[in-house]
Amino acid sequence: MSVPQADSQSDLLSRKRSPTDNAPHLVYTDERGNCFIQNDNNKVMEHHRGEVRFSDHIVNSWKETLQDCSKYLSNLDIQYIFLIAPDKQSIFWDDIGGGVPDIRNSLRIFNEQLHGVNWVDPTPIFKEARNTRPSTL
Repeated sequence: MSVPQADSQSDLLSRKRSPTDNAPHLVYTDERGNCFIQNDNNKVMEHHRGEVRFSDHIVNSWKETLQDCSKYLSNLDIQYIFLIAPDKQSIFWDDIGGGVPDIRNSLRIFNEQLHGVNWVDPTPIFKEARNTRPSTL
């Protein structure tokens, strides 16, 4: 069974399948036209604003999991480095956060609680590169 293809980009746009048309409450669009998810079940924006925070139980669970993984790999003479995969909100927060500091729960785990695990947060590099990104349609 083949998937029907749109005849053109304008045909696809005319079908109003964009979340900004069908579910505007789920999409925040900044002044540059960048779209960000909001009001979702994961409460992404609320996590960034610090309105919703991971419980100590969840933080400790992540801490134990990452420390166990690091210890296991260390026993195999493999260095473990956890790379945080930042979401779009993390990269563009100073544009969309309305002056509220970005309080990412993942950083709570790493900055406040995690010891013995090497980790890298590439968010600053992505923030710097965002102004050099190619324009998109």
